[in-house]
Amino acid sequence: MGWQDRDYAQSGYEGRGGPMMAGGFMWPRLTPMVKKLLIANVAVFVAQRLCRALGFLVPVPGLHLALGWPEYAGGFVLEWAILRGQVWRFISYQYLHGGLGHIFWNMLWVYFLGTLLEQRWGGKKFFILYSLFGVVGAIVYAITVAAGVFPSKLMIGASGSVLGLVGACAVGAPQVTILLFFILPIRIRTLAIIIGAIYLLNILGSQEGADACHLGGLAVGALWVWLEAKGLIRWPGRVGGAVGPSGRKWVQVKIRKGAWERKMKRQRAQQTEIDRILKKVHEEGLGSLSRQEKKTLQQASKNEA
Repeated sequence: MGWQDRDYAQSGYEGRGGPMMAGGFMWPRLTPMVKKLLIANVAVFVAQRLCRALGFLVPVPGLHLALGWPEYAGGFVLEWAILRGQVWRFISYQYLHGGLGHIFWNMLWVYFLGTLLEQRWGGKKFFILYSLFGVVGAIVYAITVAAGVFPSKLMIGASGSVLGLVGACAVGAPQVTILLFFILPIRIRTLAIIIGAIYLLNILGSQEGADACHLGGLAVGALWVWLEAKGLIRWPGRVGGAVGPSGRKWVQVKIRKGAWERKMKRQRAQQTEIDRILKKVHEEGLGSLSRQEKKTLQQASKNEA
């Protein structure tokens, strides 16, 4: 059974927890890795606010601004990340945010989509892919800056990773519905297409290079799930599930296969025992059967009825 086949992903679900995002709009139960991500992002954001409140700022002439210590140490700037070899910035920038609205909406997406994907992938795989989506977003941004499409600026935020989650759900479970701005119900695939179109138009018509990161994250999230569905990539050390682009085949292949094999093995063993008992009856008569053999034969007759 895939997670989109479970009760909490169905349109008629009325389970505990109040209004959410899929079908019955129930708030999903917080998963361990998503909880850690939320705590980490909020903690870093608080550190950012404190540094600015206390005046711990570092002037950066090249960027024509003063940065708080968290942004200075972890924000993504092409020259710092590549030319200075500070490769940790491909990850660290994902935990920095520019304002309350910025972190609120990003973490809301992490909460809603992250909980579904963590239940599907497991905590470790979810965290690695979440981070990977953000890294690819930064790479796309770096390429556009290096090519002279956009000027080099400081980039911060989890949006690249978050858009990767949107892309993954859009391909893996397009029937999932969310309440956009808590008002408008919309399918995740439709929303992903709209978001992708907006970012593409922004890239073509403005100097906002961060949208290249957003589009890169969205694309790699969708591509990863599609490639898994086609069997072109596999998660190391785990048979995982097949993800159908239709959203109907996101199933736990390893679990279902194991359960089916165990069931068939039990049925074969039962049939072998029944054949032995019937042969005994044929050769020695019904009175030769033990109490357990009679019980087995009686049970088999009930099952067939």
